[in-house]
Amino acid sequence: MARKRGAPEALYAGSVTELKPRQRHLGSLLRDVAVVSTDKPHIKTQGAIVNQLWKKPGYKSKYENSRRKLERDVTKALARVAIMRKQQGFFEALDRVTTPEEMVRAAWTWISEGDTIEKTLKYLRDALNK
Repeated sequence: MARKRGAPEALYAGSVTELKPRQRHLGSLLRDVAVVSTDKPHIKTQGAIVNQLWKKPGYKSKYENSRRKLERDVTKALARVAIMRKQQGFFEALDRVTTPEEMVRAAWTWISEGDTIEKTLKYLRDALNK
């Protein structure tokens, strides 16, 4: 088997104890995004979230004064949450149907429904409040 090459993924989704020195943790970033979204519910854009995170202590040093890295990580994290939320809702919708026609209709509804940042932030806020 070939040896794995390259640097480890910068935004790490595994255990915090397994982080390499140059990695950032996905769960910590999502928690901070959820806290910002809960504290300031009027925020509806990724740029505004990045602005609020950049003001928090520790983010400038964690991201080595590179705001672009933070923007990229926030985008990746929110995209990952949107995919998880969409999959969860899709499987919940399939659990409620009984006939194949209803299953196809439910699948097309979930595929065609657009995902917005407001829905993703609401999902994160709900997860934080559980």
